[in-house]
Amino acid sequence: MKNNLSAVFSILIHILAISKLIYDQTFLFFVLIFYIGLILYFRKELKLLASLEGYEKFTYLILTQSIFLVLILTTEQTFTQLLSLFGIIVCEVVRLKQIPIEITEENERKHLSDKIEEMNQHFLTVRAQRHDFLKHVQVLDYLMKKDTNIEAQEYFKELLENYEEVNGTIQGEEVHISSLLMKEKMRADRLGIDLIYKLDSPMSLLPMNKTSQVQLISNLLENAIEAASSYKSRFDQSTVVLETDIHGGIYLLKISNHAYFDDKSQLDTLFEQFGSTTKEGDHHGLGTYIIKNLVDFHRGRLNYQYSNNELVIKIKLPIIKATAELHTETTG
Repeated sequence: MKNNLSAVFSILIHILAISKLIYDQTFLFFVLIFYIGLILYFRKELKLLASLEGYEKFTYLILTQSIFLVLILTTEQTFTQLLSLFGIIVCEVVRLKQIPIEITEENERKHLSDKIEEMNQHFLTVRAQRHDFLKHVQVLDYLMKKDTNIEAQEYFKELLENYEEVNGTIQGEEVHISSLLMKEKMRADRLGIDLIYKLDSPMSLLPMNKTSQVQLISNLLENAIEAASSYKSRFDQSTVVLETDIHGGIYLLKISNHAYFDDKSQLDTLFEQFGSTTKEGDHHGLGTYIIKNLVDFHRGRLNYQYSNNELVIKIKLPIIKATAELHTETTG
């Protein structure tokens, strides 16, 4: 609502200023032509106004325009009126130039807020486990005192699996990776897909910056989970396995998942052209496109094979060169 009122008030300033000038000086009709040209030039920025929440940040510009409007309305001197109109136009141009920047910053803030929410959810899960730990111990103690060892063993096994599931995603990982792994694990659980992590080397050690790490891992997991979900709708079960290791200065990343291809020819260009995908819908293979570009950029190698309704992707990334380049970027 504030956004709309601010926009209306800004437009009203222009209308009043032009009306006054045309009323006093009929030869200033060309000002209208100038305004039309200005609107056409900034049409893209004007369309962005609807999606900009923080329009009130430009209040100082509206106040400045209001002062210029008062000068136009109260003076009869043509030069002063023209100068004030020029001031109004300059303020408007400044605002329109800032809109794309504000939109970008606003999107970044929303993205950061989403990531913080994911991390909070992740650590709330860990805190909840710790909070309930004593209760679980008391249950085990009760079962053992009642000499129901079989029930105690089953309960302990289930409890241990639950702890291993959470701890397996945070052990040795930095926050941006552990929160991502936890989010995808919860998503897979909701879809009834068995997502297994076998991380012999932390994914935080991937030889690339944190942004690229998130891009690579999220696209690999999202593609695998969606392909597995599509497979599950046909065959009632599906699994995704993510494995990591380091050997001989090479970071090894392997992800395998159940997948079904109606058109087997897709496999020939799965990572070679934009538009190939293992997913259904309107994704158009963007994930595979990003994965291939990231691997190529970091001088890695990507191989994949499809057999018995299982897609296996193997990625090899050199650690030594990547570490040296990251150090150069940091110190440069």
